[in-house]
Amino acid sequence: MGKKDGEGAKRAISASQLQEIPEDLISRAAEMIAEEFVDGPAHVEIFRGERDWRKKAMANLFERNIRMHLGTGAIKCYLIPGEGDMEGRMDIGCFFVVERKDTFPTALAKYWAMLRVGLWVVPFQIGRRRGT
Repeated sequence: MGKKDGEGAKRAISASQLQEIPEDLISRAAEMIAEEFVDGPAHVEIFRGERDWRKKAMANLFERNIRMHLGTGAIKCYLIPGEGDMEGRMDIGCFFVVERKDTFPTALAKYWAMLRVGLWVVPFQIGRRRGT
């Protein structure tokens, strides 16, 4: 999934090269975020259980969060040619969510968006059943 430790040329990315994440890469983005946070102390405490279960539960939560922001202009990514299992397709070079104050102008609008994408079920999926 790209070069590490300074391999390859560094290049600046302009705002015009950023785009909203394509639908077919949302799950991949969620899995990438989960991989980065799966061993963080806060996430280990919140998502109690085996590492693989934690990672899967986190990816589920992050995918719903991405979908909640889809179409608001808050999600941006930079696509690069894929490597390995992504060869021949475009892959995520970088990805981020920048929620503006006008993304959800009222608390009610944000709560509705959370309900719409199913974020309300996540606490029931995680619950106290794992490692407590």
